[in-house]
Amino acid sequence: MTYEKAWRILERQAHQFFLKLQERQTSETNEVKLHDFIRENFEIVEFDEDVIIFCDENEQTYEHDIV
Repeated sequence: MTYEKAWRILERQAHQFFLKLQERQTSETNEVKLHDFIRENFEIVEFDEDVIIFCDENEQTYEHDIV
């Protein structure tokens, strides 16, 4: 799996999570800007075929299982 593919999977599968987080941080939801919001606020730390581990700007890590 490539880094870009990991981003696409994370964005697609965690869509609702990111919309809620975007709303909490910016007081709005904008699906058009969601891609930019995710890329600006998160970093993929590690990934494989089963899981993507990413962190936010506060270095809090999250784990997303690939289904």
